[in-house]
This record gives sequence, C-alpha cells and structure tokens, in this order.
Amino acid sequence: MKNWSKDKTTPFKKLVFSLKESRGFFNVEAYEELSADKSVHIPPERHRIGGFQKVTMVALALMFDGLQVVMTFLLIGFLINWMFALVAWLIFFIWFRLNGVRFLDKGAKKIVTVLISELFESLPLLNTVPAITIGVITLLVLVNSEDDAYNKSRGKVSI
Repeated sequence: MKNWSKDKTTPFKKLVFSLKESRGFFNVEAYEELSADKSVHIPPERHRIGGFQKVTMVALALMFDGLQVVMTFLLIGFLINWMFALVAWLIFFIWFRLNGVRFLDKGAKKIVTVLISELFESLPLLNTVPAITIGVITLLVLVNSEDDAYNKSRGKVSI
C-alpha cells in the first residue's frame, strides 16, 4: 500500500466488501480501494512570517525610530534622518520579499503604507513619530490577514 502521508493529495477511500467461503463459513473481508483519479489537493497552510521574525522586525523598526529621535534632538537629524528611513525601508522591503510578500498584489494597501511611512520619516520634526514601526506593524497585520484568508479558503484565494 502506498504511503499517502508524504503526498500532497488525499485520496478518497472506498470500502469494498467481499465474501469468501472457507470451510462452510462465510467470511466478510473489508479492504480499502484507493482511487488515484479521485484525489483532492489540499494545500498546506500559509504562514509567511513567523512569530520570531515579527518580533525581530518590530524591534529593528523601533531601533531605527529611536535612532532618528536621538539624531533629531542632536540637531543633525535634519540632515541625515532621511537616509536612515531609506536604509530602513530597503532592509524591510528585502526582508518582506524574502518571505514571499509582494507589495503590488491585491491592491495598493502595502505600497501606500510604505510610501506614507517614508513621507513621515523624511520630513523634519515629523520623523520623531515612530512611522517606521507603525508601518511595519501595519504590514505585518496585512500579511497575517492575507494568510488567514488563504488558509480559510483552503488556497482558493490567491495571494
């Protein structure tokens, strides 16, 4: 019998009964008939970003925001904070892409979140608002909601 636990398909099982005569008695034997043509593909659950990565992303975003606040109060933040914001979003963009998150699929929510956050971080005195952290948390919530919708629909919602 084939080991179906390693396959991504789950076959329908059909019980087949047979009567056999043995020494005057009838024995009922049951066996499973596996039909390969009637298989159902059940995709694995999708969790693109794990819990540890979420915590690490938020901690790194807080670090970038804290660095910008310190630089603003030292009065050199007006000149270099836009560079910190640009480097931070490049790092997060690559990190999200490595986890399979696309920014232009299914509407523009994710790319608009990044652009608004970058705008806040590039303007003097507004960069004291933790916009990178708020943007990363918003993106993590959006990705988690997309994964939940995918898992509830058993892969019918393509994201």
